[in-house]
Amino acid sequence: MHNNYVLRYNALMEDRLKPRIMTQIDVTINGTVKAYCFDINDEGMYVQSERDFKENSLINLDFALEDRPLKIKASVRHTEKGFGFGAKFINPTPEEKAVLRSFVSAQTASEANLKIALLIDSNEQSRSVYKYRLTHDGFSVIEAKNGGDAIKMLQLTKPELVVLDMQTEGISAYKILQYIQTRDDLRGVPALILTNRFIPEEAEKLLGLGCRDYLIKATTSPNVFSEKVKKIMTSCRISPSTDSPS
Repeated sequence: MHNNYVLRYNALMEDRLKPRIMTQIDVTINGTVKAYCFDINDEGMYVQSERDFKENSLINLDFALEDRPLKIKASVRHTEKGFGFGAKFINPTPEEKAVLRSFVSAQTASEANLKIALLIDSNEQSRSVYKYRLTHDGFSVIEAKNGGDAIKMLQLTKPELVVLDMQTEGISAYKILQYIQTRDDLRGVPALILTNRFIPEEAEKLLGLGCRDYLIKATTSPNVFSEKVKKIMTSCRISPSTDSPS
């Protein structure tokens, strides 16, 4: 199943003449359907939505870039049922093109030295805290709110770090780690586990699945979290950008 998904996504990538920028932007489809953009360039975007749309159908996309609200018509391309689809922009205005190009250019420059972290946590508040810290420490953060989304994100990109909550909904943390181990291109990606309780047997099992370390969420401060991430990345000889905000 996942191989078919990757082939379809790669077909979408080949259909684009310009590189894509990884991002997560809130998008409204046809004025009512809430979704978000997974990547974008000035010709189109990949929209993650559980609502299905027919291939080649026309839709209206509402989103904001650089505090500028945009409403652009698009054609649905390369749909993946239950997850998302490519959207090719149709005749954006010169002003809209300028905003798109400005955003893509700025993101390309800012992400040049950033490492990608995949943050998997079903708790929105918790995810927000860890995302802020990872961003502060020089990572470009991609979020997944459940195990199913995490697997699909891993099929789309290769992160330099996976931060995974043991209580993530859907596909379990164990199965996510097992999936990483089955992929030659992902097997060396370090994983940091967040958990609400310490069980020695669990810790041993996690370490056997490629987990580098774990933290107890209730007793872990943002500073401790940052230090643990830096320790893991240093041990892997990968350093986050030194140009992180102060």
